[in-house]
Amino acid sequence: MITKFKGNIQVTEHMYELLNVISAKKKEEKEGKTPSGHLVKFSRIIDPIILAAFYGLYKSRTLPPTEVDEYPLEKSYEFGNIDISDFADKINHFLFCLWVKENGLPNQKMNVMDYREKLYNFISKIISDRYFVNVIIPFYVQKADEAEGERSSFVHRLWSSDTIPIINEIYSPEYLAAEFDREQTDFINEVIIPAANLEIPKTRIETLLSIDENQTLEFKSTFLYDLRAGEKGINKANPDLERALLKEICAFMNSEGGTIVIGISDDKPRKIIGLANDYLVLPTRKKDRDGFEVHLRNVIKAFIVPEVPGSVKINFETQGGLEVCLIEVEKSDKQIFLKRSLEGKEIGEFWIREGNTTSQLIGPAMVEYIKKHWH
Repeated sequence: MITKFKGNIQVTEHMYELLNVISAKKKEEKEGKTPSGHLVKFSRIIDPIILAAFYGLYKSRTLPPTEVDEYPLEKSYEFGNIDISDFADKINHFLFCLWVKENGLPNQKMNVMDYREKLYNFISKIISDRYFVNVIIPFYVQKADEAEGERSSFVHRLWSSDTIPIINEIYSPEYLAAEFDREQTDFINEVIIPAANLEIPKTRIETLLSIDENQTLEFKSTFLYDLRAGEKGINKANPDLERALLKEICAFMNSEGGTIVIGISDDKPRKIIGLANDYLVLPTRKKDRDGFEVHLRNVIKAFIVPEVPGSVKINFETQGGLEVCLIEVEKSDKQIFLKRSLEGKEIGEFWIREGNTTSQLIGPAMVEYIKKHWH
């Protein structure tokens, strides 16, 4: 197995630019200057390649091609006598688990000789120095440099991270760290543990994500942050989103109670997106979890009547480095209204939960519901 490497590694255009930036910063450092940004903290210039290769494996969950001995990319970067044995051992462990997950474990119905031939062929490849450097590394670096939907690639975001100081921007080192942690956690849960035939207990968030919205469960992407504006580079709060959440709380209190989870994507399969964007646009001095809870409790107190102490519990959980807010709503022993100003007058709206939707009742329908629900 490879221990030290000397020679050229094939890399993508973005990775090549990233390596040149780090190289220039390290040159400045040697000259006694103080280079700006975070990228200079990489102890070795090869480290971003290693990071990208791991990310590419976690993200793609794809085995490298075994029918080739080289995987050429746009550029090559030369290194001299670098020890990458720890990296090679770890990535080959993950590759072996991915192979087992894709090919299964041998059983009595299989042709064991064919299975063994495929397995040994794969092992002989991944422990080959040449194959590791010329195929595995460039293959996964390319995977890490592929655009992800409307977002630029991980490599490009890493390269851009030096110019983005705000913690929740998608190019910031903090965001990338959380994203990497999430991808690694998903890979371990979806590949490593099944390959080892192990079971792990689900967290509360994972359990909720496996359930569709229903009478007692609702998912929200954000509390305040306008995601559409954010896609255009504008960070702003949308009061309509805040009011929509208050409607849900009222509806749950007027029905059977339930749980509202904030920080989960609208699209399926649902993913954790966290609360960082909400923190950014909070109208409070504290732009963090405490500020989030303070503002949420203030608007509940200001707009939901009558006040029922203890009926709304606010908790936070962290999954994959991202925070999520869980609002546990108890069924109320009295009808609850959402205050609203209309033509200079203050009125009360009555909302209920019906299946996975929230509806407003007025007039006779409201009276009849109240009679039946609180008889």
